Amino acid sequence: MVKFIWLVFGFFGAIDATAKEFYNASYKITVPDATPGETFKIGYRHGNQTYLKDTLFAGPGGEMLFEPDTIASGVYLLVFTELENKYVEFIINEPNFSISTTKANMLKDMAQKGSKENELFIAYLSTLENVRLEADNLNKKKEAGENVELQLTALDEKVKSVQKDLIAKNPNTLVAKLIKASMEPTLPTVPAGLSETDANNWRFYRYRKVYFNGVDFSESGLVRTPILYNKLEYYLDKLTIQHADSVIKSIDYIMGLANKNEEVMQFVSAHILNKYAKSKVICMDKAYVHMALNYYTLDKAKWLNENQREKILTNANTLKNLLCGIKAPNFTLPNFYGREVSLHSISSPNIVLLFYGEDCGNCTKTINELIELKQSANFEFQVVAVSTSSNKDGWIEYINNHPEMKSWVNVSLQTDYSVRRVYDIKITPFIYLLNSEHEIMYKRLDVSQINSILLNEGR
Repeated sequence: MVKFIWLVFGFFGAIDATAKEFYNASYKITVPDATPGETFKIGYRHGNQTYLKDTLFAGPGGEMLFEPDTIASGVYLLVFTELENKYVEFIINEPNFSISTTKANMLKDMAQKGSKENELFIAYLSTLENVRLEADNLNKKKEAGENVELQLTALDEKVKSVQKDLIAKNPNTLVAKLIKASMEPTLPTVPAGLSETDANNWRFYRYRKVYFNGVDFSESGLVRTPILYNKLEYYLDKLTIQHADSVIKSIDYIMGLANKNEEVMQFVSAHILNKYAKSKVICMDKAYVHMALNYYTLDKAKWLNENQREKILTNANTLKNLLCGIKAPNFTLPNFYGREVSLHSISSPNIVLLFYGEDCGNCTKTINELIELKQSANFEFQVVAVSTSSNKDGWIEYINNHPEMKSWVNVSLQTDYSVRRVYDIKITPFIYLLNSEHEIMYKRLDVSQINSILLNEGR
């Protein structure tokens, strides 16, 4: 029972045919202490977001009917708009049932009729609430100096026992699958004779190996909960080395698990693609390219419309030629003095390839910082400054106003604007750092990062 912010956006696709959905479902919801006409909302989880499904108005006795044309299984929310959007959760995995509660005590007064899922769910939530209250009391005693570790451990074991019992007796229910997916995997005893470091490594790799064991990837209802999203995030961020090649291995492993259900596959695919499309980690776009080119083809992402697929694949095919470790695409452009200059003809241990615009304030700031770095650095590098402007006179005037730039290689896109597309320049300034072989080492850098990288690598 907490507050949340509404996100009223359309889901990225229709409910897939493999989703467990119900047509012409009917759910009676009663809040007896609601005033006639009081507004309630029905929301649902989708990953880490909450979306609006319907708006209801209380009738006499607080009765309401929620009758969606179609609805898919998952965790849903009854939101009390007049109580600062506090809410209670319930499970939809059946076409008809009734639930009731009160504004005065939402969780304690929660009741159901005709729903095995919610009978189990409400009882489980009640147990958790009772355990939470006991734990709060014990923690107060702990703060006062009492030793309550045994009691706290007993409470933890009580919860685990309730979870295991519910799963064992009701294995095919959505509630059981949600609980099982959220439980921490149990690890065997560490083999004897290992050093502390080796024992920690053993635990880590064993934990990673069994991390998804409790997740039923064939259950589409997991998509409409935060559980699957959180599991994916933790595995990719905490159980995977943050290097593109390691991330790609994890992606392939996860996608192999997710192919048991098309809606789950759709959710996992979209989450991973978006995650690495927005990644701020330098060179991590390799993971995005891998995801797009391997899992967004027509035979893999049948749920995606052709325009969306074309945009994704076009972007990925551009980026695949700009990945770290790849030789930068060559270009030949006129320099400040009117002579043609090829990128691959430039000889320097380090090449700072800068795309900029003369009317861009951040570009001027970056150029001034590069001028200062060039003057003070104890490592060698050359700047190739590529003007993206079509105004030749403005470009020449700009360089004359920054005479220190004349020691750089200054070229303009005026004769070949396709270079901007080839290098995927959507914003300026944009910097690539190349080595002596013209291979891309880093990109999307600022000047302070260039200084740190070249100092640390002793270049």
